[in-house]
Amino acid sequence: MNSIQPFFSLFDPRMRPKGSRDPLGSESVWGHLGRRLVGNLTTVTSNLNNFFVSLLSSVYAHQNSDRELAQIQERFARMEQLLAYVRYSIPTLESNSGILGITKVKQRLENETVTGSRIVLGLAAPLLNNQLSMGLWGLYTPAMARAELVEIDNRKLTKTGEKLATYFILQLGSTWDALCKVCDDGELLVSQLKAHAEHFECLIGAPENRARLVEDLIAVNQNCRAQSALYTIANEYLANEMEIGTQPFLNYLSQCGDASLESYARDITQVEPVLVINDAIFTWLQGQHDQPVKEVIDKINQRMNHNTYLIPDSLTSLPNRSFLTSSATLLNAGDSEHYLQSLLQHHLEIMKRRNGAPWVEVRDEKIFVRVVSDTGTLPDIESGFASLSDTFENSYFLYSFLLIAQEAIRKEEKQ
Repeated sequence: MNSIQPFFSLFDPRMRPKGSRDPLGSESVWGHLGRRLVGNLTTVTSNLNNFFVSLLSSVYAHQNSDRELAQIQERFARMEQLLAYVRYSIPTLESNSGILGITKVKQRLENETVTGSRIVLGLAAPLLNNQLSMGLWGLYTPAMARAELVEIDNRKLTKTGEKLATYFILQLGSTWDALCKVCDDGELLVSQLKAHAEHFECLIGAPENRARLVEDLIAVNQNCRAQSALYTIANEYLANEMEIGTQPFLNYLSQCGDASLESYARDITQVEPVLVINDAIFTWLQGQHDQPVKEVIDKINQRMNHNTYLIPDSLTSLPNRSFLTSSATLLNAGDSEHYLQSLLQHHLEIMKRRNGAPWVEVRDEKIFVRVVSDTGTLPDIESGFASLSDTFENSYFLYSFLLIAQEAIRKEEKQ
């Protein structure tokens, strides 16, 4: 029964079942635009402590000899889990934040305290439903690979990664050897944690260590020419203690003085309103099962403000460009009937590519819904869709970028 206990964890977009989310393919659109600014981070790689753990887990996974992938993954999982218990034992909330599988970490530590039993480490005792895909191996190390700190196939450190890891391991000293010994044994006693936690806290809490990891991780990216300039601007932005959010940072970028960054920011601010309106209307449609199409069109039409939406001509390689351009044109014209047809046709094509059935379609002049949702609402008639124009629902990886950057920048400045 333990294998089917409910749990909550961060969603891994790479493990998404076909057709289960993103019915309009919006992720491919904002992901394309976001990758012009941020080359390696994702929406979930926003905790710097997890990168410390990923780096050290990669070291242990390959320590002393070449191994088969299954052995590498087992060793990586053991160190990841051990350091999760260590982090949880650090008496500061900030150090605990971001631990993947923290619920089971807490439960097992409490159980061990009561029973005196040992805590087993490894893939046979996962902290998450799927330790590899939903843990640091699946979520964080790809970002490290794009930063050229590890090799993506087996998570072996590159020369840059080795240099960084060696710098950290030397600071841990005998604690690193002790951690490796626990992983070698494959089991942990709570009594071992206090000393390990103190030394590990010194490592990850040192401002110079955080700054060095951030520099290697996001200061530059070979696959994203704009990221170096973005990092410089982010330093300026954070130094002024500006709000950490996608929209305010984009507003800052749009007048930062760097032509490329300004252009990318403007493209995002023009595309985002169309994505938001399309997603809002589609989610609302999921709650309109068996409603007459004419009434649905009338409700959409009542909220048409005839604003000027635009998909920039320069975005020739933008995914779903034809659909987005059509959406902008029909929203501008207030043509609700053809807008609805275009929306549902695009959704049908998206689902066909995923070998899935459409969530929403028209049957006998009524809305037919397969995947029902009651979370969608339309703005009131007086406000109309124009009220959504300043709404940002997609992060373009910028929120994660700011969170990682501030971990080093602000801590360093306060010293």
